[in-house]
Amino acid sequence: MRYDKSFWIGLLVFSLGLSIAGCNLLDVNNPNNLVEEDLGNPAAAEPMVNGVEAAVTRAVQAILTPYSTATDELVWVGSRDAWQQLDFGNVDDPFNEFTDAAFPYVAEARWWADAVIARLEAFRNEGALSDPTVLARAYLYGAIIYVTIADMFDDFAFSDRMESAPPIGRDGLPQVYDTAIDYLNKALAIAEARNNTALQGQILMFRARAKYSKALRAMLRPGQVQVNGLVNDAGAVADAQAALAIVNPEARVILDMDPMLPIWWWGI
Repeated sequence: MRYDKSFWIGLLVFSLGLSIAGCNLLDVNNPNNLVEEDLGNPAAAEPMVNGVEAAVTRAVQAILTPYSTATDELVWVGSRDAWQQLDFGNVDDPFNEFTDAAFPYVAEARWWADAVIARLEAFRNEGALSDPTVLARAYLYGAIIYVTIADMFDDFAFSDRMESAPPIGRDGLPQVYDTAIDYLNKALAIAEARNNTALQGQILMFRARAKYSKALRAMLRPGQVQVNGLVNDAGAVADAQAALAIVNPEARVILDMDPMLPIWWWGI
């Protein structure tokens, strides 16, 4: 008996359907999956911090795409008018669908970073935090999202989920950098106490970046007189030099989403 190709394809699809019907594709175990009751358990500290890492990564990616289109780091090609408006440099349209779509991720990451930091600080104060480096990681990720906000927004509202908050205004943005730097100071103290030089290097590099960004933002204030247009912040320079004394200056900084690793590692 001869059968054409369509017969065998149909038979294969039918067999696959029978095999899938006998199992639940959604029956998987995610070690980072937490419910509200888990958040008060110190054993959930690392999964919570992994969640901050994921949320911050998604937020930075979401806001970088429209930002990079407006700054011509990316070249827009296509038919979506909102992308074209960003390509033209029109970044103040409150109805632009892509900047609108990015904001919820940024707001979520900021809120979750602060919430996890508060929970882990409570665990530490109770003597229940077995590995303080997870708190240092939370501080680092919190600093990243705070610097992202201060770099890319002219205004922001630090609401608490369903509770609204007033916008901070342009004059409040330096305080956003200050929060990031405070988080990094606390992270560095933990890394130094644990003799974790890799983490120290990461924190020092990003603290240099935060101090640089704060100084740059101050230069861009309306009416500010510029001498040469260059940023020369003593704190940023000191942190950069301290980082170079720890890490290999030939190294690359790579975003790594392995939940067992910090956000960055060095490789040649």
